[in-house]
Amino acid sequence: MQRLFRLVLLPAYASLVIGFGACGRSDLFSERHSSGSGGNISVVGSGGSVVGRGGAGGSVDGRGGTAGSVVGRGGTTGTAGRGGTTGAAGRGGTTGTAGRGGTTGAAGRGGTTGTAGRGGTGGDACATRPEICNNGVDDNCNNLADCTDPGCFGDPRCAPLGQEICNNNLDDDADTRIDCADPDCMNSISCRPTMGMETCDNGIDDNRNSLVDCADPQCTMFPGCLALACTADADFGTIATHGANVSRAMNTTGGGKGYATCAPSGGVGRVGRFQLDATADVRLDFKQGSNSAHAIGLFRAGASQSCDRNPVDCVNAMDNPTASKTFPALAPGVYWIIVEAYPNLPGTTTLTLSTGSVVTPEICANGRDDDGNGLVDCQDAACSNHASCIGTQCVPDLNVGTLVVNGPARSATVDTRTATDDYQPTCAAGVAGGDIAIEFTLAETAGLEVEFQQTGRSIFSVFRMPPPGLACDADQVRCSYQDDARNAVAFLTLAPGRYVFIVKAQSTALSGTVNLRMSAFGLRDVEICGNSIDDDSDGLTDCDDPECFGLAICPAPSCSNSKFQDLGNFSWGTRQTTIVDTRDGVTLWPTSCSRGTGKEKVLRVNLLQPMSLGFDCMDGGSHVFAVSRQVQPLDACNANQLVCVDPSVLPFGCGYSLPNLQPGQYNVIVQAFQAGSEGLVTLTLSGIQEILREICDNGIDDDKDGATDCVDRKCVTETTCRKFACRPEQMAGILPLDGSLVSLVVQTAAAGDDQMRTSCASASGGQDGVVDFQVPATADVSMQWAQVGDHAFALYDDDGMLLACDAGTLRACVASSGAATGTHVFSALPPGRYHLVVDADRPGKEGGVVLQLSAVATPMP
Repeated sequence: MQRLFRLVLLPAYASLVIGFGACGRSDLFSERHSSGSGGNISVVGSGGSVVGRGGAGGSVDGRGGTAGSVVGRGGTTGTAGRGGTTGAAGRGGTTGTAGRGGTTGAAGRGGTTGTAGRGGTGGDACATRPEICNNGVDDNCNNLADCTDPGCFGDPRCAPLGQEICNNNLDDDADTRIDCADPDCMNSISCRPTMGMETCDNGIDDNRNSLVDCADPQCTMFPGCLALACTADADFGTIATHGANVSRAMNTTGGGKGYATCAPSGGVGRVGRFQLDATADVRLDFKQGSNSAHAIGLFRAGASQSCDRNPVDCVNAMDNPTASKTFPALAPGVYWIIVEAYPNLPGTTTLTLSTGSVVTPEICANGRDDDGNGLVDCQDAACSNHASCIGTQCVPDLNVGTLVVNGPARSATVDTRTATDDYQPTCAAGVAGGDIAIEFTLAETAGLEVEFQQTGRSIFSVFRMPPPGLACDADQVRCSYQDDARNAVAFLTLAPGRYVFIVKAQSTALSGTVNLRMSAFGLRDVEICGNSIDDDSDGLTDCDDPECFGLAICPAPSCSNSKFQDLGNFSWGTRQTTIVDTRDGVTLWPTSCSRGTGKEKVLRVNLLQPMSLGFDCMDGGSHVFAVSRQVQPLDACNANQLVCVDPSVLPFGCGYSLPNLQPGQYNVIVQAFQAGSEGLVTLTLSGIQEILREICDNGIDDDKDGATDCVDRKCVTETTCRKFACRPEQMAGILPLDGSLVSLVVQTAAAGDDQMRTSCASASGGQDGVVDFQVPATADVSMQWAQVGDHAFALYDDDGMLLACDAGTLRACVASSGAATGTHVFSALPPGRYHLVVDADRPGKEGGVVLQLSAVATPMP
């Protein structure tokens, strides 16, 4: 029996766990002769005679005379000789190689399958031609063809996304090392030492290393080489770190081509260029005329790369008259900004790039955007080293760089015994344990596989890299428990971008060393039309992608008994095998990892205990497997999807398990990846015992940690608990520390009773609303209210977007006692984010509440 591997679940993402011919020339410079069928060698004449053709066996022709004679053609498999001082090299034989031209001569032409020769010094040589990267020919005669030529190192056909390109002046693999400073370039021809200086725009190989002009690594920063494959329609020049404000008009009408931006394909664009000499926050302000629609993409294309390589960000202005976006902490270098029109909607646009005020620098703890660059306090690069921002920024402990899809793994060893307790993934449930943050980058949509060996027990978590001003654990994708000494975990369908992988000990007593091997695996290069990810990396997601046009992704009918095959109850040790034939299936419940056009069938299982559900299959077509929780009887079969698995892209295929499933009913949807891939699937499901953790819907504190069901942080990602995630009605943002007022209105009537832990309310059941705010430094926050009804005000720490608004530490609870107006000061609130719950004191006391919030810095003792 195939050994089963383990899967970890999440709605839009998932993680799984497993157990285990060169240009030639003649170099004959003396008089020689020979006879016989092996070939004749002609003698060099003194007055410019013509050298004859070599014999059938492939002999080498001699050199022409001083006055410029022409070397003859080589034999059937021969090599043409070198021309005279001003001569031209002859043509190679049928499979021969043309010779080298004379001192001022021109290189000869290769034979039928031959390679053209090298031109003489100063001649009209083919070395001035660009290398074509996919024709099997050494176009520029430097003895390097296609992807072996440095001129092709940055070509998409030669460099997978995320691989370090050794001559483009960029850190392509995001490991902070550029070109020849990166160990990945150790053996690259671009990084081998060469003697002499190369002039980068004269068409000559000045230092004789067979690399001419822009192909030579000495020319990486030469402006003419940087623009070799990308020509700007508008140049913004060098943007100063502070005080810049540069505008350019860019009219997409008549644009020559389309680009890979977030605009729908079929439009045309214009290209702008700007340069930064130091790290800067750059604000984009965009304007366009009526009857036009555009998107603006920012790219870091390097030498010899197309303009739309290495995307940084994209602003989809659509048909709005204006759009703004601040790109934080852009590194020094050359950037390309592309304005692309929607199909048939080009027009005149104006782009303004600015970097804030020099006169008014950013003050880093006052809650205001002082320098006008769109970033407040710790969000601003100018505050990165300010005392109030240290500790709030995401600074990973390690950086393994970009994981190239199906490329080499990156290794790391960490020790949670000596690490501090800095981060709180939801799986940790507030339990202290040492943790280490590891940064990695994906250049395209991919899955992440992490093989590991450990001496303790860990929690593995993936977070999106947050913007400046937030900690590494601000935006969680998924977390999972790792109890085995040796295993592997795979996180499915991660969008391109920067991530933080956090290894945390399950407790101080369970800390230890962890050896990691991290790698990326590819997914099907096809747009999946319901997973909110740009799967085929064309800048278009789901139904915006033309590949999804015409698909009817509509609400599906309920999952009634007639719609599924019931496999009955599953306990630990239960094992059932069934044959599923999707050829006579239906197309009612599309999954998130298929095209949505294939037929599916549904299996129902009822789990009686917390467990892992094991999958083992033999696939006679091409299928995916989704698991959904049946929460309500009338839910559609796919209404509460936990995970969707495409075994064809997994490193370990169709042998895995889904851990940490709660007791209850589940639907296993077996769906053909796309129309035509239906067939027979032999599927074995098995119940596997796991360590007992919290059961999230039984009213019992199963793990005895003092938190029951959805109050337990380990349950926040469960289907039955997601409805309790905090969704504030009002966002006050960062409160300025100058006492200025921020006014908001909260209506609790018909708002629902979401927050049920307000300790100063006289009775439960009152409906509530929530206001979020942030303070940039220790502050006294004043709250003034005017109300209809009777409300209590409870202030909680914001511990993360997955948790309930009242899940954090309670800072204060203020009962208004029905007073129509009132004031309260929350003193010495530490810097951070907060939820202010406005809760009706009891049912029937709901109404409207006007709030005014203000803040001042707490006086220092």
